[in-house]
Amino acid sequence: MSSEPVYPPGCLAVLSGDLLRYVDFAKSWHRTLTPPGSDTYWSKGCEKVQGRNNAVAAMLSRPDFQWLFFLDDDQTWEPDHLMHLLALAYGDPGFDVIGSLYCTKHPPFDPVGGLFFKDQYRALTWGDLPRFQKTWTDARLALGTGGLLIKRAVFDKMPPPWFEVGQVRTDKEHEDLYFSTKAHRLGVT
Repeated sequence: MSSEPVYPPGCLAVLSGDLLRYVDFAKSWHRTLTPPGSDTYWSKGCEKVQGRNNAVAAMLSRPDFQWLFFLDDDQTWEPDHLMHLLALAYGDPGFDVIGSLYCTKHPPFDPVGGLFFKDQYRALTWGDLPRFQKTWTDARLALGTGGLLIKRAVFDKMPPPWFEVGQVRTDKEHEDLYFSTKAHRLGVT
């Protein structure tokens, strides 16, 4: 008889305005399987970057929480999605940060994320994915923050602010690229 793996508790960080925008998000959130002892921090009524930083601070205030999983209110996922990410994060070899690949809400439905070649950034395309791991050993992938699982050890090494706008690219917010760049410089896997 095999037993299910037991993962440490953590924080689901829900980011929304004062109200949730999409009913399907609420259904996904409600059905999400979580390790025992996990809890939700709902950041509402503030702008996105402040909400992300508030969620990190809330997670760090709980010594028993060992990970943070960002849920943005314009996404949906399967009930076991978080458990799959935790299996990858705590498996062998394990990862400090692991992301969910998703696409934009509007055509042409491009993947959300980007590639850094040295210090040059460009948006990720679907054609990049099969080649990424095999041939681009000098590239670094940056995924969107929604659906991102981050272990506590990353934030223990990283001084605040963990998320900030206008630091990597000024044409859009890209607080996720700021976090990704900062994590990469710390040697996070």
